[in-house]
Amino acid sequence: MQCLRIMVAEESFEELVQQVQAVVVASLANQDVPFESIVSKLKKDRDMSRHPLVQLAFVVHSQHDLGRLVLLDGVETKSLEGPATSRFDLEFHFYQKPDGLQGDVVFSTDLYAPETIENMLGVFSN
Repeated sequence: MQCLRIMVAEESFEELVQQVQAVVVASLANQDVPFESIVSKLKKDRDMSRHPLVQLAFVVHSQHDLGRLVLLDGVETKSLEGPATSRFDLEFHFYQKPDGLQGDVVFSTDLYAPETIENMLGVFSN
């Protein structure tokens, strides 16, 4: 995962894309810096109830079920879905399908009401 800080302001979509491109290219120059090194440089009095770098994840996966089912010779296996646990405050996961995108949202119920998430998802519907 690559952590990026993107400041969304009143700019055109093209300007936003250019900003994201510049941030991504710049972040690749530092991709070998260990995570622990970055976290240690943060304020010592940071809020321990929050992830040190990421509060929101927006992920587009190329495949949905890749690697979920383990095939073992002579053994019948079944994939079980457990309750989703949020690693961050809010996670959007989208999966490429032949007819478009399918998605999941994982969120902290301490921070968001289901109705709030439904409203957010409204921007993704046709």
